[in-house]
Amino acid sequence: MPNQIKNGKKNDSFLRYKTIQIITQIFNESHSTMLIHEVATMALCQTVSAYTLIKTFGNSENVPLFALFGNIQCLVMSPFVIFGIYGYAGSVWSTSTSVLQKMRTNKLILRSKIQRRTAISLPILKIRFGGTNFIEKTTPLTFMDFNIGRTVDLLLIDKEMA
Repeated sequence: MPNQIKNGKKNDSFLRYKTIQIITQIFNESHSTMLIHEVATMALCQTVSAYTLIKTFGNSENVPLFALFGNIQCLVMSPFVIFGIYGYAGSVWSTSTSVLQKMRTNKLILRSKIQRRTAISLPILKIRFGGTNFIEKTTPLTFMDFNIGRTVDLLLIDKEMA
């Protein structure tokens, strides 16, 4: 889309942006509640797996690795899913921001009053989860920080109970 803006195809860039906006809205309407469940499942899986592995290997040294394969797999796969899916969803927001910035400062687009108003009125695209929250570029890091914090909390609770 930025190449079309540079080449002066103003209406095509607006039309394409509006099309992407509609696709984003359809995705948000159909997947916003599913993303909440996925986030909760990944957080629970990663936290419990990390806690189990730390407690198991901390208590005994002769634990067969195949007995913990599910926990290891969950602990390794969760960051890939979190950084892959949510990193891509966060790039929608950052790319949309940069494209809109280019559209709003382009001299070819700002010549016409209608196109200037259209460029100003276009919203930034956001992949939403839940009600009002949206995924930005740092959301995967926030998830990982949350999961590590809950694992440490579980270890501290377990230490106080012992």
